[in-house]
Amino acid sequence: FVSETIGIHDVETAFDKMHRGEVLRSVVVL
Repeated sequence: FVSETIGIHDVETAFDKMHRGEVLRSVVVL
């Protein structure tokens, strides 16, 4: 399951969301 796609500059935000349980998996689009 992919919860969202993000840019390389949004990686920290994605980790915060994972720790809070808001997303399961974020995919970084380069």
